Amino acid sequence: MESKTKQLLTGVLFWVGFLNLSLGSLQGQGVGVSFHPIDIPQGYSLIANPHFSSSNRILDLIQGQPDGLEVIKLTGDTWQTNRYSAATSSWSLSAMTLTPGEGALFNSPEAFTWNSIGKPSVGKLENYIPAGISMRSSILPLEGLISSTLDFPPLDGLILSTVDPADGTFSVLATYENDAWQPTEPVLPIGKAFLVDAPSGVLWTKDFQTPDDDNPLSVVTEPQDLELMEGGEISLSVEVDGATDLRYQWQLNGNDIEGATETTYTVESALPTMSGSYSAVVYSKSHSVRSRQATVLVTAKTVDPEPNPPTGLTVTVSLNEDGSQMIVTISGDPGKAVQVETTPTLSGQEWTVKADDLVIGETGQATHTETVEIGKSLFVRALAK
Repeated sequence: MESKTKQLLTGVLFWVGFLNLSLGSLQGQGVGVSFHPIDIPQGYSLIANPHFSSSNRILDLIQGQPDGLEVIKLTGDTWQTNRYSAATSSWSLSAMTLTPGEGALFNSPEAFTWNSIGKPSVGKLENYIPAGISMRSSILPLEGLISSTLDFPPLDGLILSTVDPADGTFSVLATYENDAWQPTEPVLPIGKAFLVDAPSGVLWTKDFQTPDDDNPLSVVTEPQDLELMEGGEISLSVEVDGATDLRYQWQLNGNDIEGATETTYTVESALPTMSGSYSAVVYSKSHSVRSRQATVLVTAKTVDPEPNPPTGLTVTVSLNEDGSQMIVTISGDPGKAVQVETTPTLSGQEWTVKADDLVIGETGQATHTETVEIGKSLFVRALAK
């Protein structure tokens, strides 16, 4: 295996003194400047930004891209597509960023080379890996075995996937089971990423030090954990000493929150989807520091359902053998017309009509069959017509 020194020199990676370029590392400082060419193939690929720079916006990072290039990011459960138009020399989502440690799905109409330039990161580097699906990469411009070299935290049941360049479908590259990578531990190249399926949230921590460059920044007030009900206020604050020219970027589950660039991050009416791990990266002209990860839990409101008017009907349900269908049995007076409605949640009170032509038979019963999904709730009611 190549030494770390040799890896840093791979791909014309070079260092230039201790320049005061803006932006630095996560919970550490940036030092020098580096360059690395990243080959973007035609079709789909998983790409990452290995450097901090004066701006992590995609429109500032990538140059020489072809018309129609798409950069697709996964934030939580939402896929966002940022498309470049050569006719207007603009991107469809101008605020989209790609910070070191994040990955994105690129879809390029032709192969080209992205010459990535910026600051390598030094110090204790933290990359938050959320539970579930995310696209992640190394914060450092280093190539190597993902855990043995780059210190990726292996979790039992974790899955790493790559993408098919032809059609954009994902396929499993490696899994971590019984304290070992299967079939083998994957190598992560500089500027590349993996699709990660993690059984739980975890910090990917990597220490990278250089001598004689102490970080003057320190966090004196950390954001605190919060538990609140839906509709309540999220308010997180950070205070940093060591410089006066500070800039701020709040992140949720390791992803930049657009427009969250103040000392305090506030959401007046929170939703359950805003639950997660929040932190702030604070920058001076030459260094940066990252706050602790603050856990925010937003609990959904429960709404007592309005009592149904008396119908003279009795509803019972059962599942078939494989659990894929719910059998609804309505009992009542023979000849009575019945309407069956369902809803996935009682909080919204949005009922969908599933059957409006049932009639109670001579036996005093009528039945309706409804397909269900394992793990998802379904509520049923019957109304007399």
